[in-house]
Amino acid sequence: GDAEGVNGWIAMRARRVRVIDAPIVKAMAESVQPAAANPSAEIAAEPFVEEKTFFVAPGQEAPVANQTQAPSPSGPIDALLIQAWDRYHDNDLDGSRKAVEEIWAQLTPDHPDVVQVVTLRAHIQILDKQPREALGTIGQALDWGIHHPNIDMLQGVIVENAGMTSLEHEHQQTCLERAEAAFIACVTHDAKISARDSLPGVTTWAANTRLGTVRLVRGDIDGAQLAFEAALEADAEHAEATLGLMECWLESGDGARILEPVMPYMEANIADAWMLAAAACEEMGRLEDALLFVGRAHELQENGLQASMHRNLRMLELLSMAGLYTGKPLSGPGSWGALGAIVSRQPLPAIAKPGPVDGPKTVRLVTHCVTAGWADMIESMLEPRAEQVAPGIGDVVRRTLQALGAESIDSDVDCPVFVGGTWDAGVRSLQGALDAHSSMEAGEESKLIPIICSLRNEWWSGMAGDLEAAGIGEQQLDDAVRGFIKGLLGQESQPEALRQVETTPHTLLHLETMARMYPRSRFIHVVRDGRDVVSSLLGRDWIDPSTGEKVWCCRDPKAAAEYWVHVVDAIRQQGARFPDRYLEIQYEDLIAHPEVVMRHVLAFLGERWESDVLEGIRPEPQPKVVDIEVIEAAIANEMPLHAEAETESLHPSK
Repeated sequence: GDAEGVNGWIAMRARRVRVIDAPIVKAMAESVQPAAANPSAEIAAEPFVEEKTFFVAPGQEAPVANQTQAPSPSGPIDALLIQAWDRYHDNDLDGSRKAVEEIWAQLTPDHPDVVQVVTLRAHIQILDKQPREALGTIGQALDWGIHHPNIDMLQGVIVENAGMTSLEHEHQQTCLERAEAAFIACVTHDAKISARDSLPGVTTWAANTRLGTVRLVRGDIDGAQLAFEAALEADAEHAEATLGLMECWLESGDGARILEPVMPYMEANIADAWMLAAAACEEMGRLEDALLFVGRAHELQENGLQASMHRNLRMLELLSMAGLYTGKPLSGPGSWGALGAIVSRQPLPAIAKPGPVDGPKTVRLVTHCVTAGWADMIESMLEPRAEQVAPGIGDVVRRTLQALGAESIDSDVDCPVFVGGTWDAGVRSLQGALDAHSSMEAGEESKLIPIICSLRNEWWSGMAGDLEAAGIGEQQLDDAVRGFIKGLLGQESQPEALRQVETTPHTLLHLETMARMYPRSRFIHVVRDGRDVVSSLLGRDWIDPSTGEKVWCCRDPKAAAEYWVHVVDAIRQQGARFPDRYLEIQYEDLIAHPEVVMRHVLAFLGERWESDVLEGIRPEPQPKVVDIEVIEAAIANEMPLHAEAETESLHPSK
């Protein structure tokens, strides 16, 4: 294979290169060529064989077959340094590391090869996934008064990699800011440096490519384009810089410009090229091609055929885009990820940050939703939370609908929230949190809704014929029940802006009935560890008013376990029929990670995030453990519900 220039790419990226036992693909275009000097362009057909690591001494040629003999050593350190490079070229990192450490123990700041030693030692530490140790090596060199572009480059690579892999937006931006400063130091270095000691392209194409990549991720598209253009002035065939320049065109709204020059890279099976082509096709309205290209990019990425780490985020964003267009939205980074978070009613990932809506993408998505008849997706973009995630989205959606001859109408249909589960599951904890939200009213449980739902079902199942003969159909019956519930909840006396939250636990046993009567309602099922629920129930002294005896599920572990299993399973089975309107949360997660859980809850409800909800969470009393082995055995049996519990007349007198 053609090994020319591989040393420079590896030096900068601190990555491994697969040695391929196959001809190298060298696709050419009129004005853009994949760089044979760059491993990102050296992609060939399967199979891959042995994986090796190459790092060439600065200023030396890459190792090839029948390489000429290294110069003879003139001293102990020189001999060890030659040995270190030889071991490195043979992929013997242990041998290279040992030789470097021997050098390091006796190295002095005035040694003529000190830059080489620092460079090689820091690079090996990077390969060993020891970035702190690598920074320590660099710090020692700086303490010695050594200032060299290699040091800036290595520092930049370390913090760039940290930023690219960070899962937290602020930390990512801090790392990338430091990386940008390091790469700027490289390209602005004006002192003369030795070609023998310097990493290839350390002040030109390599540094500018890294600088452009960092600026791309930080959103400085104009600055990134200038850096990539400078890189290509020094090396016109550098693949990573070429792909970076195409990405700048794409981000500037000129996606059509890249389709022809990106094709050779697609033919070379570079995942990045397929990603960029997918985004360009979506922008041009070629949706079928865009979805096809996303799938191919993901496949190639999973096989490790990716040129630049920063496009991991682009891949995630493209998956969000594909999900939106196929009716299976996903939250993710970037503007598509924000739209996916809104439509899927999921929280934004930590790496993403709310920002102004991307108007053109939103227009294309809304147009697609109107064509597909996906009204619910459009409605999600008009919810209060959507404006918090992507400010300005409401106006864009309404203008788009108007341009398409449609319109959004503020519906007066009730959209209450029903929270439930077993008794003592922690419903009250969630109730307190939701009641603290400025847009919701979560009062005490009404207790009567499960009973009226049971009566409604009994009336219709046993008297449907008589009712219809009297001119009362099922719709009229539902309207009457809904009117009863509305009066029970006091909705007529509440401010219209407040969304009602009903928290009678067993209401969710009638989830299917409530979902039919309230088409825009949402259901939240609080599930608590069955052992704690059983222990808590056994400590209750609730009395069944019809018998004067203790409520059946509070009598013994077996009965309590049967109750827990039945209620949880019955709610889950009904919730599965309404997946877009049903959310299950774990009580233990709510207490241990309140913000994470409440962000999920509010996103699911389409409500704005308010930190006040965290103050409203009220933990349940810790139940006294009663013979835990008996409880676990009872739950494990998963016996059917006790016959007495099939009626809704067994409500405790508290």
